[in-house]
Amino acid sequence: MVPYRIHLTLKAFGYTKSQEEISNELQSLSLRGEFNVLLGREISDEEFNMYQETYREVQTRIRKNYLKPFPGVLDLMGELKRLGVKIGIVSNRRKPSLIEDCSFLGFMEFVDELFPPDVYGGYKPDPVAVLAALKHFNVTNPKRVLFVGDAKPDVQASNASGIDSCIVPYARVPETIDVAPTYWLRSLNDVLLLVKGEIKEELKEKPELKIIGQIPQINEKLEAS
Repeated sequence: MVPYRIHLTLKAFGYTKSQEEISNELQSLSLRGEFNVLLGREISDEEFNMYQETYREVQTRIRKNYLKPFPGVLDLMGELKRLGVKIGIVSNRRKPSLIEDCSFLGFMEFVDELFPPDVYGGYKPDPVAVLAALKHFNVTNPKRVLFVGDAKPDVQASNASGIDSCIVPYARVPETIDVAPTYWLRSLNDVLLLVKGEIKEELKEKPELKIIGQIPQINEKLEAS
């Protein structure tokens, strides 16, 4: 939902970039860095403060009215914990925002640690936070780790860290991810099967489906509110 949040933020200041255009231009930078790229210039501190305040207001409205976990996510996390699997979240969201969303979604009950860029010093595709997670969990064999993501920077960060990467392209067609993950998941249940060592080879092929799951469209009333 980041492209949509930025779309609504810029729209409030009269900019007309579409959500699709913004999604194609995002660089996995800090929020200020993304605004600099999208606007084609270095914004001032005063401008950034205005954009950031509006972005946070948009984020709060989306969280309150629309944010929910994808079907099966909480059940999967619960089953992984039952199996004794450690769960960490490596995100490009800053820690306060990440904690707010993870708490709202019910993830914190299952998550052992968060690895945000403002704590660990890098945004995906930089692998620094992934490497910090491996160190935190005392990982001696990276091949016992599975990184589940939905975007190109996730694959790049996990591959650079020497761990297996899995892509669940919820709202991105596979063709938009031009770096190869270790596995292309067909469903979240595939994560459990991989953890149990039950399937592997069939998930190495890029799926034929255009979209494996679709992010629900946010009501246009949000734009008018």
